Amino acid sequence: HVFKRLKFLGNKMLSQGLTLIFLAIWHGLHSGYFMCFFMEFVIVYHENQVSRLIEDSPRLRGMVSRPELAPLLYLLQQTFHWLFMGYSLVPFCLFAWDRWFKVYRSVYFLGHAIFLSQILLIPTYRRVLVPKKRVKRE
Repeated sequence: HVFKRLKFLGNKMLSQGLTLIFLAIWHGLHSGYFMCFFMEFVIVYHENQVSRLIEDSPRLRGMVSRPELAPLLYLLQQTFHWLFMGYSLVPFCLFAWDRWFKVYRSVYFLGHAIFLSQILLIPTYRRVLVPKKRVKRE
């Protein structure tokens, strides 16, 4: 309900971010809640960027629409989903900074590194994979 009530802001990302901050506060003021919802925001943002990249790139769109690749793509999608859902839930379950930070440090903050680096690289992928629109001259 909070997300829908923030529709007046006119910015879906801002509405989502504020909703996740509200949810973190609602659950409690433990740092783990804030990290969990931060990672959710980062992952959803990344997924949206990748989806737009696939839609805008004829090469990628053609590749993901091939029926023979559907089982492999489904397997990759599910592996990705379950792997990073667990990664994001670690701080939610461990609450305190000293606990969840140790876990993330032991895996070298791999999830953070993957998603944040990919978000930074998406513009480069777009330049390579999305054709430039040509302007017709009259």
